[in-house]
Amino acid sequence: MAASQDHSIKTPQITTSYDEALKKRKRAVRVTQGTTAHLQFTFRDDCGEAVDLTTFGFSTDSSSSSSTPTTSKIEARFREASLQDTSVFSVAGTVIDAENGIVKCTIPKTQVMDVTGVWLANAGVFNTSAELVLTNEMFVYNEKSPWVTSGTKGPPTIDDVRLSIRDSDPLVNELIDNHDYDVAEIAHAATRCVQYWNEQPPPVSNAIFTALNFPFREIWLKGIQLFLFQIIEEHYRRNRLPYNAGGTQIDDKNKAPDYNRAWSERLQEFRQLVIHRKAQLNADNAFGSVMSRYS
Repeated sequence: MAASQDHSIKTPQITTSYDEALKKRKRAVRVTQGTTAHLQFTFRDDCGEAVDLTTFGFSTDSSSSSSTPTTSKIEARFREASLQDTSVFSVAGTVIDAENGIVKCTIPKTQVMDVTGVWLANAGVFNTSAELVLTNEMFVYNEKSPWVTSGTKGPPTIDDVRLSIRDSDPLVNELIDNHDYDVAEIAHAATRCVQYWNEQPPPVSNAIFTALNFPFREIWLKGIQLFLFQIIEEHYRRNRLPYNAGGTQIDDKNKAPDYNRAWSERLQEFRQLVIHRKAQLNADNAFGSVMSRYS
């Protein structure tokens, strides 16, 4: 019988392209609001390779008390991804496998897991001199759950995003047998949508939002689609290499014009939605009432 799997442990997957691991790409995990989640990941260097934490004073024996010595430590900090909110929530990390750079921390329950949105988790390694010597950052995409009744905000789920652009299952992508967009790209696009809203004029003082409380779900979905199409258009633009040999012509990467049209159409729709909604909010702020001493 296979060993039972701990579903509370969330490990960011390394995206692959034609069976090659993209070790340098920013990582992400998806979690569900209200659940208990432990983030377990490998510290990686600038080349994407696993970092040997024994060089910073951690023991190779993860079961010993010296695996997290008092002078060396792992700490993870969580904040919302648009960086509009400056609140930071810190937790201590535990070394699971020092030689292979594997660590684990518990994602804060009340401050993070109970709050839907796109988060950034930044983990740091402190050496025996209490110096911060290494950091790794990843997205935490926290999806709305019916198990938590408080609040109605939160980004579209990963499944809804993929369903809206026909990327719901690797089998529908016949040429690559994989998802076109990974969780990190969707989290990045969701964050850009919020940032675009905040920076698009006119400024509306009571309508500055974060990646936790952005309230306009259709605008959020359209924006995610827009920025995903922009990402993939750039991929096809730079990787196109037509091939012709022996009467056989291959040009399977010639999709940049198609995605450019799709991106341009989404941009117009998205921009109009943003402009109209901000104009409405701006107009609403022009009206109000004041108390009078006259009856």
